[in-house]
Amino acid sequence: MINPAETDLSTLDRQLRERVDKLNKYVKYQKKGLDDYQKRNPKECSTSGSSQMPQDEQPEVTKEPSD
Repeated sequence: MINPAETDLSTLDRQLRERVDKLNKYVKYQKKGLDDYQKRNPKECSTSGSSQMPQDEQPEVTKEPSD
């Protein structure tokens, strides 16, 4: 995976940062797709309780206007 000829720390650092950036973009893409899917199919997502997040980790969807 790591070429011994390229053990320069700056090269390795750059390669790792590029991989992390790609993974972060992929995770955001997947999260957005999951959110969109849940909005389109609320019944399907609410039936499987095992895959749901715990109540305290769920993002607030409906917020009251603060006056």
